[in-house]
Amino acid sequence: LSDWSSDVCSSDLKPSQAASEIARRVMAKAYDNTPAVQRLTTAWPEVNRAMFGGYAPGLHIVASRPGGGKSVVAAQTAPIWAMNGPVLFYSMEMPEDDIMQRMACQRSGVAYSAVLEGRLTADDREAYIDALAAIGDLPLRIVHSGSITPQRIAAEARIAAKTKGLAGVIVDYVQLLRWADQTHRFES
Repeated sequence: LSDWSSDVCSSDLKPSQAASEIARRVMAKAYDNTPAVQRLTTAWPEVNRAMFGGYAPGLHIVASRPGGGKSVVAAQTAPIWAMNGPVLFYSMEMPEDDIMQRMACQRSGVAYSAVLEGRLTADDREAYIDALAAIGDLPLRIVHSGSITPQRIAAEARIAAKTKGLAGVIVDYVQLLRWADQTHRFES
């Protein structure tokens, strides 16, 4: 593989790399039989299969009508991603306690209605508390704010990525984000 000068191309966003450097890196992964793309899974095996093993790094938007389960997808995906590294979870509507309850119910198999109605059996309570403890040990940060801005999310994500790494950022839901000057709002 030929190598040409790194000053042929430049970018303010990311240093340029010669094709030979990229090829060597990709070849090393092939020799080690390392997956080409690290995938993050969901709580649903059928979704993971349809997406060739899960989410590839990038921007993913889950869209549906109101009541279609977007918040459920977010709450069930965040702890799974957090097993691969830090996750930032921003909720525009649902308080942190509600999010944590949903996460723990999914992990423990305890019915959410049993938690809401205060009718946990002794076995359910033990499984639910164990799930809460396990989720509490994950590198997961939950922020509930109706006034969060895309600028703040981007800044916090950049800081987290540089200091601790970042497995993902979840925003529930994008339509309610506000711009820093508070005059813009995402509308459908």
